[in-house]
Amino acid sequence: MTSEDHSPSDTEVFDLRELVEMLPDGWRDIELFSVVYQAFEIPRASLPEPVVLELSDVCAILVYGSVRYQATRSVRLEQTSDALGLSMRFDVDGVSESPHGPLLALFTAFDAEPLARDRIDTASGLMVSFQGRAIAYEQLFETSMSPTSMSLYTPSIEDPGMHGRPNLRPDYFAFIENAQAVLAALPNEHRNRIELALRWINAAVRDRGVDAFLKYWMGVETLAMPNTTNIRPINESLARAYGLGIDQVRDEFLVGRLYGRRNEIVHNGDMRPVDARVLMYLLALFIDLLRDALGIVAARRAKTLLAHPDFSDFTGLL
Repeated sequence: MTSEDHSPSDTEVFDLRELVEMLPDGWRDIELFSVVYQAFEIPRASLPEPVVLELSDVCAILVYGSVRYQATRSVRLEQTSDALGLSMRFDVDGVSESPHGPLLALFTAFDAEPLARDRIDTASGLMVSFQGRAIAYEQLFETSMSPTSMSLYTPSIEDPGMHGRPNLRPDYFAFIENAQAVLAALPNEHRNRIELALRWINAAVRDRGVDAFLKYWMGVETLAMPNTTNIRPINESLARAYGLGIDQVRDEFLVGRLYGRRNEIVHNGDMRPVDARVLMYLLALFIDLLRDALGIVAARRAKTLLAHPDFSDFTGLL
Protein backbone atom coordinates (compact mmCIF):
# COMPACT_ATOMS: atom_id res chain seq x y z
CA MET A 1 0.00 0.00 0.00
CA THR A 2 1.26 3.47 -0.84
CA SER A 3 0.01 7.00 -0.29
CA GLU A 4 0.80 9.13 -3.31
CA ASP A 5 2.47 12.52 -2.99
CA HIS A 6 -0.63 14.13 -4.38
CA SER A 7 -2.93 16.12 -2.11
CA PRO A 8 -6.24 16.97 -3.77
CA SER A 9 -8.15 19.98 -2.68
CA ASP A 10 -11.75 19.66 -1.56
CA THR A 11 -12.88 20.65 -5.03
CA GLU A 12 -10.45 18.55 -7.10
CA VAL A 13 -12.00 16.86 -10.11
CA PHE A 14 -10.15 14.03 -11.84
CA ASP A 15 -10.48 12.50 -15.23
CA LEU A 16 -9.61 8.85 -15.66
CA ARG A 17 -6.21 9.58 -17.17
CA GLU A 18 -5.23 11.43 -14.02
CA LEU A 19 -6.16 8.39 -11.94
CA VAL A 20 -4.04 6.21 -14.24
CA GLU A 21 -1.08 8.52 -13.59
CA MET A 22 -1.34 7.58 -9.89
CA LEU A 23 -0.74 3.89 -10.70
CA PRO A 24 2.68 2.36 -9.97
CA ASP A 25 5.29 1.91 -12.69
CA GLY A 26 4.42 -0.85 -15.09
CA TRP A 27 0.68 -0.15 -14.99
CA ARG A 28 0.51 3.12 -16.88
CA ASP A 29 1.72 1.99 -20.30
CA ILE A 30 -0.51 -1.10 -20.81
CA GLU A 31 -4.10 -1.52 -21.90
CA LEU A 32 -6.30 -1.45 -18.81
CA PHE A 33 -9.82 -2.35 -17.82
CA SER A 34 -11.22 -0.29 -14.98
CA VAL A 35 -14.30 0.06 -12.81
CA VAL A 36 -14.92 3.12 -10.64
CA TYR A 37 -17.19 3.02 -7.58
CA GLN A 38 -18.65 5.73 -5.41
CA ALA A 39 -17.64 5.06 -1.80
CA PHE A 40 -19.24 6.41 1.38
CA GLU A 41 -18.63 6.74 5.11
CA ILE A 42 -15.05 7.99 4.64
CA PRO A 43 -14.45 11.42 6.23
CA ARG A 44 -12.51 13.86 4.08
CA ALA A 45 -9.87 14.34 6.75
CA SER A 46 -9.11 10.62 6.88
CA LEU A 47 -8.14 10.54 3.18
CA PRO A 48 -5.82 13.52 2.67
CA GLU A 49 -3.96 11.75 -0.15
CA PRO A 50 -4.84 9.03 -2.65
CA VAL A 51 -4.14 5.51 -1.38
CA VAL A 52 -2.85 2.93 -3.88
CA LEU A 53 -3.13 -0.80 -3.18
CA GLU A 54 -1.49 -3.46 -5.36
CA LEU A 55 -3.70 -6.56 -5.17
CA SER A 56 -1.69 -8.92 -7.38
CA ASP A 57 -3.33 -8.56 -10.79
CA VAL A 58 -5.55 -5.61 -9.77
CA CYS A 59 -4.48 -2.16 -8.64
CA ALA A 60 -6.86 -0.12 -6.47
CA ILE A 61 -6.91 3.64 -5.90
CA LEU A 62 -8.93 5.21 -3.11
CA VAL A 63 -9.17 8.96 -3.58
CA TYR A 64 -11.32 11.86 -2.44
CA GLY A 65 -12.86 14.12 -5.08
CA SER A 66 -14.97 13.81 -8.21
CA VAL A 67 -14.31 12.03 -11.47
CA ARG A 68 -15.38 13.04 -14.96
CA TYR A 69 -16.56 10.27 -17.26
CA GLN A 70 -18.54 9.68 -20.42
CA ALA A 71 -21.91 8.56 -19.11
CA THR A 72 -24.12 6.13 -20.97
CA ARG A 73 -27.34 6.20 -19.02
CA SER A 74 -28.70 3.03 -20.57
CA VAL A 75 -28.55 0.67 -23.48
CA ARG A 76 -31.88 -0.67 -24.61
CA LEU A 77 -33.03 -3.26 -27.08
CA GLU A 78 -36.12 -2.18 -28.97
CA GLN A 79 -38.52 -4.40 -30.87
CA THR A 80 -38.79 -2.73 -34.25
CA SER A 81 -41.62 -4.60 -35.93
CA ASP A 82 -44.16 -7.39 -35.68
CA ALA A 83 -41.45 -9.58 -37.19
CA LEU A 84 -39.57 -9.16 -33.90
CA GLY A 85 -36.63 -7.30 -35.36
CA LEU A 86 -34.31 -5.76 -32.79
CA SER A 87 -32.39 -2.51 -32.68
CA MET A 88 -30.09 -1.11 -30.02
CA ARG A 89 -30.50 2.37 -28.60
CA PHE A 90 -27.92 4.20 -26.52
CA ASP A 91 -29.00 6.97 -24.16
CA VAL A 92 -25.86 9.06 -23.80
CA ASP A 93 -25.66 11.84 -21.25
CA GLY A 94 -22.30 13.15 -22.42
CA VAL A 95 -19.60 13.94 -19.89
CA SER A 96 -20.78 13.51 -16.32
CA GLU A 97 -19.14 14.29 -13.03
CA SER A 98 -19.55 12.06 -10.00
CA PRO A 99 -20.71 13.47 -6.67
CA HIS A 100 -17.86 14.86 -4.63
CA GLY A 101 -16.65 12.30 -2.11
CA PRO A 102 -14.56 9.14 -1.77
CA LEU A 103 -13.99 7.05 -4.91
CA LEU A 104 -12.60 3.56 -5.40
CA ALA A 105 -11.05 2.86 -8.81
CA LEU A 106 -9.97 -0.68 -9.71
CA PHE A 107 -7.63 -1.37 -12.63
CA THR A 108 -6.47 -4.61 -14.25
CA ALA A 109 -4.74 -5.59 -17.49
CA PHE A 110 -7.22 -5.81 -20.37
CA ASP A 111 -6.55 -9.18 -21.99
CA ALA A 112 -10.07 -10.51 -22.50
CA GLU A 113 -13.14 -8.74 -21.15
CA PRO A 114 -14.64 -11.67 -19.18
CA LEU A 115 -11.31 -12.44 -17.51
CA ALA A 116 -10.65 -8.80 -16.69
CA ARG A 117 -14.15 -8.36 -15.33
CA ASP A 118 -13.77 -11.46 -13.14
CA ARG A 119 -10.53 -10.10 -11.66
CA ILE A 120 -12.18 -6.78 -10.91
CA ASP A 121 -15.17 -8.52 -9.30
CA THR A 122 -12.83 -10.62 -7.18
CA ALA A 123 -10.88 -7.57 -6.00
CA SER A 124 -14.09 -5.68 -5.28
CA GLY A 125 -15.34 -8.67 -3.32
CA LEU A 126 -12.10 -8.67 -1.31
CA MET A 127 -12.47 -4.99 -0.49
CA VAL A 128 -16.12 -5.34 0.46
CA SER A 129 -15.41 -8.42 2.59
CA PHE A 130 -12.82 -6.60 4.71
CA GLN A 131 -14.21 -3.06 4.55
CA GLY A 132 -17.96 -3.41 4.11
CA ARG A 133 -20.08 -2.42 1.14
CA ALA A 134 -19.54 1.32 1.71
CA ILE A 135 -16.03 1.03 0.21
CA ALA A 136 -17.56 0.15 -3.20
CA TYR A 137 -21.15 1.17 -2.69
CA GLU A 138 -22.27 2.02 -6.22
CA GLN A 139 -20.61 1.40 -9.57
CA LEU A 140 -20.29 4.61 -11.58
CA PHE A 141 -18.82 3.32 -14.84
CA GLU A 142 -16.40 0.88 -16.42
CA THR A 143 -14.04 1.37 -19.31
CA SER A 144 -11.02 0.02 -21.13
CA MET A 145 -8.13 2.24 -22.14
CA SER A 146 -4.76 2.14 -23.78
CA PRO A 147 -2.18 4.94 -23.80
CA THR A 148 -3.86 6.29 -26.96
CA SER A 149 -7.56 5.35 -26.75
CA MET A 150 -10.46 4.78 -24.40
CA SER A 151 -13.64 2.69 -24.73
CA LEU A 152 -16.75 2.99 -22.58
CA TYR A 153 -18.45 -0.23 -21.53
CA THR A 154 -22.16 -0.71 -21.04
CA PRO A 155 -23.99 -3.60 -19.40
CA SER A 156 -23.88 -6.74 -21.54
CA ILE A 157 -27.02 -7.51 -23.51
CA GLU A 158 -28.14 -11.06 -24.20
CA ASP A 159 -30.19 -11.93 -27.26
CA PRO A 160 -33.75 -12.26 -25.91
CA GLY A 161 -34.62 -14.59 -28.78
CA MET A 162 -32.67 -17.45 -27.19
CA HIS A 163 -35.23 -17.63 -24.39
CA GLY A 164 -38.34 -18.22 -26.50
CA ARG A 165 -41.48 -16.15 -26.84
CA PRO A 166 -43.79 -15.52 -23.89
CA ASN A 167 -47.11 -17.36 -23.92
CA LEU A 168 -49.87 -14.75 -24.18
CA ARG A 169 -52.89 -17.06 -24.11
CA PRO A 170 -55.46 -16.01 -21.48
CA ASP A 171 -55.62 -19.55 -20.11
CA TYR A 172 -51.86 -19.51 -19.50
CA PHE A 173 -52.11 -16.26 -17.56
CA ALA A 174 -54.90 -17.88 -15.56
CA PHE A 175 -52.58 -20.84 -14.95
CA ILE A 176 -49.94 -18.50 -13.49
CA GLU A 177 -52.50 -16.92 -11.19
CA ASN A 178 -53.58 -20.38 -10.06
CA ALA A 179 -49.97 -21.40 -9.42
CA GLN A 180 -49.51 -18.35 -7.20
CA ALA A 181 -52.71 -19.22 -5.32
CA VAL A 182 -51.40 -22.74 -4.72
CA LEU A 183 -48.11 -21.33 -3.48
CA ALA A 184 -49.86 -18.88 -1.13
CA ALA A 185 -51.89 -21.72 0.42
CA LEU A 186 -48.87 -23.88 1.31
CA PRO A 187 -47.66 -24.19 4.92
CA ASN A 188 -45.32 -21.36 5.86
CA GLU A 189 -42.05 -23.33 5.82
CA HIS A 190 -42.78 -24.90 2.44
CA ARG A 191 -43.97 -21.61 0.94
CA ASN A 192 -40.99 -19.67 2.26
CA ARG A 193 -38.57 -22.20 0.78
CA ILE A 194 -40.19 -21.97 -2.66
CA GLU A 195 -40.29 -18.17 -2.55
CA LEU A 196 -36.60 -18.06 -1.63
CA ALA A 197 -35.82 -20.44 -4.50
CA LEU A 198 -37.68 -18.12 -6.89
CA ARG A 199 -35.53 -15.20 -5.74
CA TRP A 200 -32.38 -17.23 -6.45
CA ILE A 201 -33.67 -17.94 -9.96
CA ASN A 202 -34.47 -14.27 -10.53
CA ALA A 203 -30.87 -13.44 -9.60
CA ALA A 204 -29.47 -16.28 -11.73
CA VAL A 205 -31.15 -15.24 -14.98
CA ARG A 206 -29.47 -11.82 -14.70
CA ASP A 207 -25.98 -13.19 -14.08
CA ARG A 208 -23.40 -15.09 -16.11
CA GLY A 209 -20.87 -17.89 -15.96
CA VAL A 210 -19.90 -19.58 -12.71
CA ASP A 211 -21.85 -17.04 -10.64
CA ALA A 212 -25.04 -17.78 -12.55
CA PHE A 213 -24.45 -21.54 -12.25
CA LEU A 214 -24.23 -21.31 -8.46
CA LYS A 215 -27.35 -19.16 -8.24
CA TYR A 216 -29.32 -21.56 -10.42
CA TRP A 217 -28.11 -24.46 -8.31
CA MET A 218 -29.07 -22.65 -5.11
CA GLY A 219 -32.55 -22.24 -6.55
CA VAL A 220 -32.74 -25.96 -7.34
CA GLU A 221 -31.30 -26.99 -3.96
CA THR A 222 -33.54 -24.64 -1.97
CA LEU A 223 -36.59 -25.88 -3.84
CA ALA A 224 -36.01 -29.61 -3.96
CA MET A 225 -33.43 -30.64 -1.33
CA PRO A 226 -35.07 -29.86 2.03
CA ASN A 227 -33.15 -30.93 5.13
CA THR A 228 -30.50 -32.80 3.17
CA THR A 229 -27.37 -32.50 1.06
CA ASN A 230 -28.42 -35.62 -0.84
CA ILE A 231 -29.66 -35.11 -4.41
CA ARG A 232 -32.04 -38.06 -4.21
CA PRO A 233 -35.10 -35.82 -3.51
CA ILE A 234 -34.42 -34.05 -6.84
CA ASN A 235 -34.41 -37.34 -8.70
CA GLU A 236 -37.54 -38.47 -6.85
CA SER A 237 -39.30 -35.26 -7.85
CA LEU A 238 -38.34 -35.76 -11.50
CA ALA A 239 -39.45 -39.40 -11.32
CA ARG A 240 -42.89 -38.27 -10.15
CA ALA A 241 -43.09 -35.53 -12.75
CA TYR A 242 -42.15 -37.76 -15.67
CA GLY A 243 -43.56 -41.07 -14.48
CA LEU A 244 -40.13 -42.73 -14.69
CA GLY A 245 -38.14 -45.02 -12.45
CA ILE A 246 -35.52 -43.49 -10.21
CA ASP A 247 -32.67 -45.28 -11.99
CA GLN A 248 -33.78 -43.98 -15.39
CA VAL A 249 -34.03 -40.45 -14.02
CA ARG A 250 -30.54 -40.74 -12.55
CA ASP A 251 -29.14 -41.77 -15.92
CA GLU A 252 -31.06 -39.34 -18.13
CA PHE A 253 -31.24 -36.07 -16.21
CA LEU A 254 -27.60 -35.83 -15.09
CA VAL A 255 -28.37 -34.24 -11.72
CA GLY A 256 -25.37 -36.02 -10.23
CA ARG A 257 -23.10 -34.47 -12.86
CA LEU A 258 -24.50 -31.01 -12.16
CA TYR A 259 -24.01 -31.53 -8.43
CA GLY A 260 -20.46 -32.64 -9.09
CA ARG A 261 -19.79 -29.44 -11.04
CA ARG A 262 -21.26 -27.44 -8.18
CA ASN A 263 -18.90 -29.19 -5.76
CA GLU A 264 -15.91 -28.58 -8.00
CA ILE A 265 -16.74 -24.86 -8.08
CA VAL A 266 -17.49 -24.48 -4.37
CA HIS A 267 -14.84 -26.76 -2.90
CA ASN A 268 -12.06 -26.67 -5.49
CA GLY A 269 -12.48 -23.23 -7.04
CA ASP A 270 -13.21 -24.61 -10.53
CA MET A 271 -13.44 -21.48 -12.71
CA ARG A 272 -13.88 -23.17 -16.09
CA PRO A 273 -16.32 -21.27 -18.34
CA VAL A 274 -19.92 -22.43 -18.01
CA ASP A 275 -21.65 -22.99 -21.34
CA ALA A 276 -24.94 -21.09 -21.78
CA ARG A 277 -26.67 -24.42 -22.51
CA VAL A 278 -25.84 -25.62 -19.01
CA LEU A 279 -27.55 -22.55 -17.55
CA MET A 280 -30.57 -23.06 -19.82
CA TYR A 281 -30.81 -26.65 -18.65
CA LEU A 282 -30.64 -25.68 -14.98
CA LEU A 283 -33.56 -23.29 -15.52
CA ALA A 284 -35.53 -26.00 -17.31
CA LEU A 285 -34.80 -28.41 -14.48
CA PHE A 286 -35.98 -25.84 -11.96
CA ILE A 287 -39.26 -25.33 -13.85
CA ASP A 288 -39.98 -29.08 -13.78
CA LEU A 289 -39.17 -29.24 -10.07
CA LEU A 290 -41.29 -26.16 -9.31
CA ARG A 291 -44.31 -27.67 -11.02
CA ASP A 292 -43.90 -30.85 -9.00
CA ALA A 293 -43.57 -28.85 -5.78
CA LEU A 294 -46.85 -27.08 -6.58
CA GLY A 295 -48.61 -30.26 -7.72
CA ILE A 296 -48.85 -29.06 -11.33
CA VAL A 297 -48.46 -31.32 -14.36
CA ALA A 298 -44.87 -31.28 -15.60
CA ALA A 299 -43.98 -29.17 -18.61
CA ARG A 300 -41.14 -31.61 -19.42
CA ARG A 301 -38.80 -28.71 -20.03
CA ALA A 302 -35.61 -30.53 -19.07
CA LYS A 303 -36.24 -33.57 -21.26
CA THR A 304 -37.29 -31.38 -24.18
CA LEU A 305 -33.97 -29.54 -24.02
CA LEU A 306 -31.95 -32.75 -23.80
CA ALA A 307 -33.68 -34.01 -26.94
CA HIS A 308 -32.76 -30.87 -28.92
CA PRO A 309 -29.88 -31.22 -31.41
CA ASP A 310 -28.02 -28.33 -29.75
CA PHE A 311 -27.77 -30.51 -26.62
CA SER A 312 -26.42 -33.63 -28.29
CA ASP A 313 -23.05 -33.12 -26.62
CA PHE A 314 -24.47 -31.91 -23.33
CA THR A 315 -22.68 -34.46 -21.15
CA GLY A 316 -19.37 -33.11 -22.37
CA LEU A 317 -20.29 -29.60 -21.20
CA LEU A 318 -20.41 -30.71 -17.57
